[in-house]
Amino acid sequence: MKKVKGLYVSKISSKGQVTLPTFVRDALGVKLGGVVVYNIEDEGIVFLTSPKYSLNDVYGILPRLKKSLTDKEMVEVAKESRFSEKYTEALRGK
Repeated sequence: MKKVKGLYVSKISSKGQVTLPTFVRDALGVKLGGVVVYNIEDEGIVFLTSPKYSLNDVYGILPRLKKSLTDKEMVEVAKESRFSEKYTEALRGK
């Protein structure tokens, strides 16, 4: 990624699109059809970055779960976890 510092302005089209100038795309390492990430902070500050990895790059890295839980099973696990936390705290005197 090239380092390009400064404040730059782009217009928003009638379709709500913003065109990134070539030097900005080059600085982000983004090609046409590529992806950028908007990180919106307080006071309207927006950071625009390019992701290091695409979803295709990371898909399948983690092993699949052996069995998916049903909605009912997930609720039960959540209840058991909350019950355990609540009474563990009570036993510790919190």
